[in-house]
Amino acid sequence: MAGGRTYAEVGSTGVERTSDGSSFVQPAPLPLDMSYYCLAIVDSDRLFVSFWGATFVYSATEDSWTQVSGMPTARGSHSCKTVVRVDGTKELIAAGGFDGENFLGVVEIYDVEGDAWRAGPQLPHAVYLSAAPAYGGSFLLAAGFDGECWTCFLDGIYQYDKESESWILLEQKLTHARDAHVALTVGSSMFPNCRTRNGRN
Repeated sequence: MAGGRTYAEVGSTGVERTSDGSSFVQPAPLPLDMSYYCLAIVDSDRLFVSFWGATFVYSATEDSWTQVSGMPTARGSHSCKTVVRVDGTKELIAAGGFDGENFLGVVEIYDVEGDAWRAGPQLPHAVYLSAAPAYGGSFLLAAGFDGECWTCFLDGIYQYDKESESWILLEQKLTHARDAHVALTVGSSMFPNCRTRNGRN
């Protein structure tokens, strides 16, 4: 667990880690007070965090944060995920968010080993407070808010194609439109009695 808002609704630098779910230790704190930021797993040792342009990578081995090249578009409430291309290149995709004035459909791609950002495929519309669960070797961008009106939540799901660097709008939609939610990919064995409309897990 890292960052978040306190009772005073300001960001926090606090980080807590557990390996058993009952006892917690406090590794190196975040370099900045953070809330509404994005965090992604890079590999078994590293985590990636971006917050209003500032970008950091955490190493569990060294228990330290290193500031890397800043995200070109400063923003919060965006989504990010790590993808590994066929040639082994590891990239972080940062999508959507809010820059303090506008809701965004901006996408930027970070080359982890090259420590460099480049423009990615623009989303068809602004996406704010979406969820980005891993899926099929890439990830989904599920629901969120597009800023068109304060009750205009989204129910659509986009899949990111990492090789063509494009967004695919899936036919399926969420039952309920929403934002500020959490989504995880789990094995079907976790919910053995759950069936889709066609009877499959």
